[in-house]
Amino acid sequence: MSFALPDIEQVEPGIWSIPVPIPGTLIGWILAYALVGDEGVWVIDPGWDRPESRQALVDGLHVAGADLADVTGILVTHVHADHYGLAGWVRDASDAWVAMHPADTELVHDRYQDPAVLLERGDAWLRQSGAPEEVVATLRDASMAVLDSVHAIIPDRAILDGEGLASPLGEVTVVHTPGHTPGHVCFDMPGSGVVFTGDHLLRRIVPNVGWHPQSDDDPLADYVRSLDRVAGLGAPR
Repeated sequence: MSFALPDIEQVEPGIWSIPVPIPGTLIGWILAYALVGDEGVWVIDPGWDRPESRQALVDGLHVAGADLADVTGILVTHVHADHYGLAGWVRDASDAWVAMHPADTELVHDRYQDPAVLLERGDAWLRQSGAPEEVVATLRDASMAVLDSVHAIIPDRAILDGEGLASPLGEVTVVHTPGHTPGHVCFDMPGSGVVFTGDHLLRRIVPNVGWHPQSDDDPLADYVRSLDRVAGLGAPR
């Protein structure tokens, strides 16, 4: 299935939204964001690691007046492949650092680098949850298809709730919003009124909040509390 990508857009001075395709999925694309300033470029949620995704990000940076080599920082809202998967490739190409909340960094190894133990846990969890035996293997292995779309690396920096980051366009505040994942964060730019919400707030759909071997004990309660945390912030992106 193919999707028409939206246009690359300058949403605020120096802030660019870049559609990055997610081929072979029903999602179609996500929006990466570039913060372009005199002191360099930061990318938020670069996307999914496929050749066409890499090219779309590079092309978007060019429209924004930047090159891949200009990227100095990569912020990741959460560990899912469509947001984190391309971060390692961008780091290798630009020598930028990658930052993510430690609660999601802890999931990287078992999720992407050596998933054997996670698959065993998933197998047991499905059986304990009452999944029919004939579908256990299919459900357990379903997420392994994304491994080819992730350049798995351990992030260089841990970012924590309330931390202020000096971006090329001014301060970015980290807001921990667990629910979709344990370490999901939003990035608030008080000076611009823009909030980058990852998969915490979505324009037309509700994000998946699931209970599984890598979730916290009550992710739905976490998610509802996280909604309260962002209620008074600026315009979501």
